[in-house]
Amino acid sequence: MFSHLRLLTDLSERAHAALPIARALALACDADLCLTYASPSPEDRAEAARVLAPILDGLRAEGVRARLELVEGDVEDAASRSTGTASLLIVGHTGAGALEGLVLGSNTRRVIRHARCPVLVAGRQPYAGLHQLCCALELQGPGPVSLAAALARAAGASLRFVHVYSPETERSADELLTALEAHVGELLEPGAGGGQRVKFEVGVAESAVSGVVEAARGADLLVLGHATAPAIVRLAWGSSAESIAEAAACPVLVVPEP
Repeated sequence: MFSHLRLLTDLSERAHAALPIARALALACDADLCLTYASPSPEDRAEAARVLAPILDGLRAEGVRARLELVEGDVEDAASRSTGTASLLIVGHTGAGALEGLVLGSNTRRVIRHARCPVLVAGRQPYAGLHQLCCALELQGPGPVSLAAALARAAGASLRFVHVYSPETERSADELLTALEAHVGELLEPGAGGGQRVKFEVGVAESAVSGVVEAARGADLLVLGHATAPAIVRLAWGSSAESIAEAAACPVLVVPEP
């Protein structure tokens, strides 16, 4: 699953809000956690080292294998440096500004758009543990089924697979629910869901974004796929992942798909 986690921080309050879930995932997955700060200024990097030192000490005291990396450049340099080394990037929900807490920061959007590994966007709601996971799926394509199941198992959490359909869909809700269960069954590795509390739900909504955000209410983490193919052939989640991460209150784990 995840062996190397990298939290991209700009030292803002929102970036620090991502620390609790980063710590929880590092412990649940027995993974390394690297706190990464990027700036072209040596003075800024020295200040970041000073600010992050007690945070690193706290993480290590709790049993997390934590380290610090200072990158000369910007957040894109830090994200690109992570390609091939991090199995999960963790970012804050937004940057500083008048709309803080309402919209994703531009850096966060760029990371989601270009990362080649899963990206976790910290939620706007206070982190209270990983007890309920929600995985939003289409009924075609790979989907992050196995990853969601493995993460729920590692955290000891319940798991809901949900599918949102439009009012124009000709199939009934019962047919779609049966199709969702079959789709998950095809993608789930044998034994991967054994012993887990798994539920299946379907719901109708005018848009994928509003439907998925509504389905994720009450969840501690939302998992969804993000199409990386050119925009002309993207599936619904590929064009909606950033908007869902922006609107959802809980953390959102965006998993790139071909």
